[in-house]
Order: sequence, then C-alpha cells, then structure tokens
Amino acid sequence: MYGSEWPKAGATLALMWLKRCLRFIQILLQSLADGERDKDNPNLIRINISKAYDEALKRYHGWMIQNVFKVKTTQHGCNYNTWSWAHPFLTQGWVENNRRSLISACGNLMHGSAAVCAAPYRSDFLKALSKNQEVAEEDCLSKVRQFLINFTPAVDAIYEMYSIMNAELDYKV
Repeated sequence: MYGSEWPKAGATLALMWLKRCLRFIQILLQSLADGERDKDNPNLIRINISKAYDEALKRYHGWMIQNVFKVKTTQHGCNYNTWSWAHPFLTQGWVENNRRSLISACGNLMHGSAAVCAAPYRSDFLKALSKNQEVAEEDCLSKVRQFLINFTPAVDAIYEMYSIMNAELDYKV
C-alpha cells in the first residue's frame, strides 16, 4: 500500500515492533525447547537469548544498542531473586491457564536482560514459567513446545501480513 511511505508512528509501527518482539520470544522458547545449551555453563540461557536477539532484533538496532545487549548477555545469569521486579509477570499462569503470562514472562526477560541485568539462570526461568512450582524441566519444556504449536503460526501470519502489505520499515534505532 504505502511502500516506503508507511508512517514511522502509530499502530503500524507499534505492531511492527510487537511482531519483532514476538519473534524474539518464539526463537528463545524454541531454542530452549530444542535443548540448546552453553556447554560450559548449562544452567545459563545467554546462548538462547543471544540467538533470539541475533535472529529477531539485532538488524534493527544500531551499534550502541547492539553493544549494550552484547555486554549484558555475556555476563553471568541472575538468580530468581534478582528478577523480583518481574515476579508478578513471571508467575501469572501457564499455557492452559493464561497464554499471555508466558509472553509477558519472555517480554520481561528480553527487556531485563538487554537493559537491566544479565540473563537469569535456565532453572529459574523455567521455574518462573511454571508458576514458581517445582516442575521437572522436561515437563516444563513439553508445555513450551505445546505453546509453540500455535504461537509460531500466529507470529508467521503477522510477518506474512506485513510482507504482503509491504509495511516493514527496515530502519535502525
């Protein structure tokens, strides 16, 4: 429709950044579900976060933002107590109860790891996704895989819509 003339403000822009964040969440969760781990530090998820950032957001960020992210994701993970500011978002439910809480948890992870502190430990993040209950890692990852069955096509559909409408703005912030 608008091509390169799409406005750099408003709902179109907001949805564009939302879809990018949703892709970040999708890649992060898929990486965790696929069992990708740092061989030297298997309880850290920085490798998963870095992969998601590189594939979903890095190309839209300028040099300064990329380096802030790089510094923060190369430090050691935070424990669950460090994430107390995000606790209400991280413990609001699971896939069958409330899909929004999973997205909120990952969204807070993305913003927290990039700007507030380093990535949490894998065990703490999975525990947060499990409503702070002791759940076997494989059971939690099974729920993540179940969530991704519907989440991935939804994100893909938003990307396809932007592609068809030629609405993607490819500038850096």
